[in-house]
Order: sequence, then C-alpha cells, then structure tokens
Amino acid sequence: MKIQTLRMLLLGLTLWLATKALTGMAADSPAPEPFPNSVAFELGWSHFVPGDNITIQTVRGTADTFRTNETYCVEGTYTLSSTDEAELALFLTIKQNIWTQNDPRQTLRITKGAGSFRLIATMAAEGYPHVSFYPVPNGSAFGGIYFGAGDWLLAENNAPAILATGRQEAPEASSSSNAPIVLAGANRVLLEYLGNPVEAPVGLDAAYTPAGLKQAVQTAAAQAGIALRGLAIDDSEFPFLVGVTCMEGDLPKLKAQLAQLAPYKYYGEVGNESGCTFTLIPSRIWPAGARQRIHRRALLRMQVFYGRISAKE
Repeated sequence: MKIQTLRMLLLGLTLWLATKALTGMAADSPAPEPFPNSVAFELGWSHFVPGDNITIQTVRGTADTFRTNETYCVEGTYTLSSTDEAELALFLTIKQNIWTQNDPRQTLRITKGAGSFRLIATMAAEGYPHVSFYPVPNGSAFGGIYFGAGDWLLAENNAPAILATGRQEAPEASSSSNAPIVLAGANRVLLEYLGNPVEAPVGLDAAYTPAGLKQAVQTAAAQAGIALRGLAIDDSEFPFLVGVTCMEGDLPKLKAQLAQLAPYKYYGEVGNESGCTFTLIPSRIWPAGARQRIHRRALLRMQVFYGRISAKE
C-alpha cells in the first residue's frame, strides 16, 4: 500500500514538472510574426529634391505578393535635408475611384537628418505603393519612390500618364464648394503630377526678364498700330507669362508682330479675341531638367492668369 501511494506521488510530481516545463516553453516562445512573408519588389519611378532620399530595404506582408486587402510592412532609411521637418508616408496611388481609410501606422513625423522608418498599410485596392515626403502640416509630396511588382509597380516610362488620372489612398474632403481645400486624395495626385514651381535660370538674358517682356509687347503693339487696354506679367515662376487685353480684332495684329520679334517665341495661348495669356520665352531657354514640369504647369498657369486679367475688365 505504501509502495502504491509512493508511485502515485512520483507520477503526480512527474506530471507537474512536465506541465511546468511546457508552460515555461510557451512563455518563452516568441509571438507569431504579424508579417511572416517576405515580399519581392522592384523600385519604380522616383523624384527627390536635391539632398533628400528614401531607400526601401525590406517589404514583408500577410501575403507573399502584392494583393488587395493584405497588409504590408515597409522598412528602410531616409535622408531629409531640404526642410526642417516633414511627414514620411506609405501611400497607394490607386486605380479605382473608391474611398479608402488611412491607418496611423502609414505616416511618421521626421526631422532634418537621416534615420530609419517602419511603415504599415493595408492595400484596400489595386494600385502603386510608394513612400514619400510630405510637408508639415499639409501639402503635396516633394519627393518619393514607388515600389512594387508586376501590375503593382509604377515604372518610369508610364508614370506621367498614370499619375495624371490616379488617386492617393487618403480620406476625401466634402464635395461642397464651401468646404476647405485639402491637399490630399485626388488633389495630391494632381499636385504630384505638376511638381514644384520652376525657378528662373541664373544669368537670364534681360530680354526674358519681366521688364524685357513688357517692353517687347509694348514695341509689338506700337508696330501693329494698336493700343493695349491692359498688360501684365506673371513672374511667380519660370517661364514668366504675359497677359494682354485689347479691343476686339486687335489681338491677331499683335500676335503677327510678336511672331516677327527677335529673340522671342510665341508659345501657348489661353483667352479670346479681346485678351489672352501666353509666354514669349523659347523652350531652348528653359532649364533642361525642368522642361517636363514647365509643359505640365504652363497651360494651367495661363488659365489661372487669364482668369485674373479678365476679371479686371
């Protein structure tokens, strides 16, 4: 009887020790990896202000490829030199016109210097993921890099056409005309497509300065035998724009004289028979690295400028 009792005690002790060992092993085991899959990716279109940079090192996800409704963790490093602080964000230029909700883990407030980042986002729709710099407190991206694979990669050769119609993954503001303008969603896409304003080249010929352009238009008007009702120069960025208003029927005469006036080149036009906006600065004078931005921005600038000068009539 005593032997049987001893055996039962030893069995109970063995079971207790085994249970403790298993419990200890479970406690020491790491938690399941929330992003267990390594995701292969390629780098796509990128643009940065001189001195800024973003490097994407790893992409892990709940899936091993880019798919909708899966969550991804992107890690890498950044260098911010162009401003004192910014927001670093993981966003998606999406292909469909749908509303999506941002995740706080998508953005990181950073300051000037170098550092590392870890950003997390769920791909609620098909699109083109990218990590970009955004000004504080808001504004359009001033640099970033796209990454992905297959249909999820925004490559250099098709970036302009896609960015003209794509949308960012961000909450939309009210469509009311009285609602404040927000630089997110579709607005952010347009601003990224237009890029930053272009500065005038150093050592610009006096003929292409605001004063030179104004003198040229006045000379052309005198040669055409017409009197301008209004003449203004938009020098907010390069190339500078000219805006004129005149009597109906006089504009063709002015344009004919401007076409013969060296060293100018009549480029673009927004307006009507009694007024228009244009530039006289030939494209060979434009900074080589900014010509695409100038082409994108020029027509919109002319439309805005024409709205200003026509409102004064």
